[in-house]
Amino acid sequence: MIFKCRNCGGNTVYSPERGKMYCPHCESVDSEEKIGGSSLVQCVNCGAPLQYRPHTSACRCEHCGMYLIFDERVEGVFEPKLILPFYIGKEMAVAAMEREFSRRLFAPADFLSAKSLEKMEGIYVPFWLYDYGADYDFAGEGTKIRTWRSGDTEYTETSYFEVVRRMDVDFDRIPVDASIAMDDGIMDLMEPYDYRALADFEPRYMSGFFSEVYNQEGRKGAGKGTAGFGGADAGLSDGICHGAPLPEKPETDQRGLLLRADARLAVCLSL
Repeated sequence: MIFKCRNCGGNTVYSPERGKMYCPHCESVDSEEKIGGSSLVQCVNCGAPLQYRPHTSACRCEHCGMYLIFDERVEGVFEPKLILPFYIGKEMAVAAMEREFSRRLFAPADFLSAKSLEKMEGIYVPFWLYDYGADYDFAGEGTKIRTWRSGDTEYTETSYFEVVRRMDVDFDRIPVDASIAMDDGIMDLMEPYDYRALADFEPRYMSGFFSEVYNQEGRKGAGKGTAGFGGADAGLSDGICHGAPLPEKPETDQRGLLLRADARLAVCLSL
């Protein structure tokens, strides 16, 4: 599918700054018209042959510049239930990069060149979200300190005692990336995301960006996944999350696919 402007016929894209669909050609807002139908072989707009990676679900035609969304890869079993739309656009991302790296002495000479920045694209990365409960026993040592004065002397009494607790902890929406291509370490650095911005999935959010369909099954992903809440890594099989030990075999509830927004420099991160 593609989104075309009803006024000028140009390609309408989702504008993060406006939070609406925007036509960069005639500058109209919410003038989009969805044209269904897609081909994995050729561009539905100009008919040119397409080149893309195996798991691509949205891309840009190299010939006419139209942003394409492959219907069969955003529908049915591949349809995400939620999406975290982009918060900033390319211009703001470029400005942030320049502020951050323009004075870095050891940055590559061409890192901020116009050619490199032109390659910057936004890509939606697929994620699975899990709910699960942790039931475990906790044993530790507690202390209680009491201090008092008697005349010119200060006394301190420290009491030690054993602490035993049985705890039930529910975890909600633990993310596990469903992309083989994306480096797990890089994804961990970008978390956590603001879940308050989650929206029901609509293909229009993808217009103007790249995207992949999930290429790791939910349960396979759960075996290797990491959760970056609070900066702690946690496998869904074992490990520590927020300092709490998880059960050996937690019961997971797969809540469906989430597409997360990620900005990247094509020159320094190849997918």
